[in-house]
Amino acid sequence: MQIYHSFGQLAQDLVMRLTGPLSFRFILQPLVALVLGARDGVLDAKAGRPPYVWGLIFHPEGRARQISRGLATLGKPIIVAVVIDAVAQFLMFRTVYPGAAVLVGIAVMALPYVLARALINRAASMRRTRAVPGRVSSR
Repeated sequence: MQIYHSFGQLAQDLVMRLTGPLSFRFILQPLVALVLGARDGVLDAKAGRPPYVWGLIFHPEGRARQISRGLATLGKPIIVAVVIDAVAQFLMFRTVYPGAAVLVGIAVMALPYVLARALINRAASMRRTRAVPGRVSSR
């Protein structure tokens, strides 16, 4: 295991990962995160909860519960993403940079998840507020 001594080396290795072994993970893992985020966003909207990051920032009373829910959903996928990146690093560089593996694991799973969860929550919430009970839709 090693650490990067320059940002330039880290950036160069990150670009190399896009075309190296197991590069398909950069498509598959974010898709999985998007699906998980969309599912949880719909559940949040049905429960009347605010978008995920908004709730984390502006509703401190429910922060611990929201973090727990997010980790319950994403804990294993992020660990898998970190391990897969570590394997790809070993295949490409014959060494493993654990910090970079964690960074990539979070980037390919957590970021798409949070974005999808927030956007789907917002869209589903807006749709629910427009659908007033007893009113016939013209669609």
